[in-house]
Amino acid sequence: MASERITWDLRPYTKLSVGLDDLLDELTRMTSATQQESNYPPYNIIRYNSETYAIELAVAGLDMASINIMLEGNHLIVSGSPADRLTLDGEYIHRGISARSFIKTFTLGNYIEVNGASMKNGMLTISLVRVLPDNAVSRKISITTHE
Repeated sequence: MASERITWDLRPYTKLSVGLDDLLDELTRMTSATQQESNYPPYNIIRYNSETYAIELAVAGLDMASINIMLEGNHLIVSGSPADRLTLDGEYIHRGISARSFIKTFTLGNYIEVNGASMKNGMLTISLVRVLPDNAVSRKISITTHE
């Protein structure tokens, strides 16, 4: 099955928005990057409620020292490089557990902050939380008259 190329025409949205040019450019970039990205390692994105999220990555065979988590602007970059495996007193007849290097980039929405990361049973969990600043909360604008 050939891979399909998905393209988005975001021009209609530019007529309906002010100051969202960067967001629309980011969506276009993410669409093209997703088509080139590897599916390794498998991951889940979980929404617990409107303020808390988590990203889970299956990183079996990697230890915490071989995984890096970086935040660059609104991009969360998770990378890993397995250490050399010790050879067994035998040979592999089948080697189905992947142990390869990877880089995954997740684009975080406005006001999403990394709350921490943990690893258990081969699952890396990155906790995320939305923290709204005071100026992002709804407020009423009063109308004055000019005489």
